[in-house]
Amino acid sequence: MSKDKDKDKDKDKDKDKDKDKDKDKDKDKDKDKDKDKDKDKDKDKDKDKDKDLVSRIVKQLEADRKRAEAANQRFAEEEQIKKAQAPSIWQALGQWMEKLCEDCNAQARSNLLEFKAAESNKFDVVNHVPPHDTLQVVFDPRAYTITYQRKPSSGSWAKILDKKRDELIKGKANGTFYPKVKGKRLCYTLDDTTTTMTVEQMGKQLIKAALLL
Repeated sequence: MSKDKDKDKDKDKDKDKDKDKDKDKDKDKDKDKDKDKDKDKDKDKDKDKDKDLVSRIVKQLEADRKRAEAANQRFAEEEQIKKAQAPSIWQALGQWMEKLCEDCNAQARSNLLEFKAAESNKFDVVNHVPPHDTLQVVFDPRAYTITYQRKPSSGSWAKILDKKRDELIKGKANGTFYPKVKGKRLCYTLDDTTTTMTVEQMGKQLIKAALLL
C-alpha cells in the first residue's frame, strides 16, 4: 500500500511540474506579447517621427514658396516703378545741368560751359576752358543707371605732372548713379551706396566731376 501511495505522490509531483511548465510557457507567451506590444509602440513612435519630419519639411517649403512669391512680386513692382519714374528723373537731371551751364555763361558773359544733348539717352557738358575736357553722361534704359565719365578733348589724357590732380581725376572723373526704390518712389544712389540723392545733388556731383571741384 505504501508503495502505491508513493507512486501517487510521484504522479502528483509530475502533474505539479507539468503545471509549472505550463505556467512558465504562459509567462513566456506573455513576455512575447509584451515584446510585440513594445515593438508596435516603437513602430508608432517612428511613424510619428516621420509625420513630424514631413510636416516640418512641408512647412519649410511652403514658407520658402511664399517668400519667393513675395520677392518676385516686389521685384516686379520695383521694375514697374523704375520703368515709370527713371525717364522723368533722367530728363530732370538734363534740364538741371542745362540751366546750370546757362547760368554760369550768363554770369561770366562768356561761353564757358556748353550743354550738348544729341541723343535722348546721353548728354555732354563741354568745358571750353583749357584743358577743354568733356563730361559724358549716359542713361541706360534697361538697367536704369546713369553713368558719367570725364573725357579729354584730345581723346587721351595729357601727361599730368601734378600727382594730386591725377588722384582727383581718378577719384571724381567717373561714377554711376544706381536706382533704388523706396516705397513707391524711385531714388538714386552714387556708386551703389545707401545714401539717396535728389536731382540737384546728382547735378552737383556731375559738375564736380566735370570741373574736379
